[in-house]
Amino acid sequence: LEASPCGTKVATAECMRTYVWSAMSGELELELPRSPQWAQGLAITWDGARVVSSATEMASIWDGVTGKLLRQRPGFMRFAIFPGGDRLVAFTPPQGGAIFDLDSGEPVVNLEGASRIGWEVGSVAVSEDGRLVAACGSGHPSARQTLHWAMAWDAGTGAVREFLEELDAQRTPWPCSISVGAMQSMQDLLSA
Repeated sequence: LEASPCGTKVATAECMRTYVWSAMSGELELELPRSPQWAQGLAITWDGARVVSSATEMASIWDGVTGKLLRQRPGFMRFAIFPGGDRLVAFTPPQGGAIFDLDSGEPVVNLEGASRIGWEVGSVAVSEDGRLVAACGSGHPSARQTLHWAMAWDAGTGAVREFLEELDAQRTPWPCSISVGAMQSMQDLLSA
């Protein structure tokens, strides 16, 4: 389930289908073509003009009005759309993460150190002003025990702003989703 930030549209995914609904009337506005794999990620622009869905490491960018497939990009597992609807931050384990131009599909900013976060990106967020991006998850191929982590980056430069990690999964309950505003709360949780 993903709501457009302006609150007029809601995108949902179930099994191999993606739908766009009117948030006001509850009526179905658009059914996207059936995917050959299970839906794993979903995002919608502020105005509902673009819908991004992913299935088995392939992201599809759709026209949110006509349902026309605009382009596909391999490797996107978890992602979030910037408030202006022009960029998308995406993670492609194990290579890392980057910010992409939504129209061209090309990377515009690489996120420093994103390749060290491991394999499991659980959630991605963009701040309301578009200046920060954040992600959290768990696991790392070289870790002997479960590694939980959260990172935040400067969206303009890709520089790391915050990196939090916790190896003791028994000691610290770990969130499976993140918002940029939650980074300070997570720091407080880890230092407790």
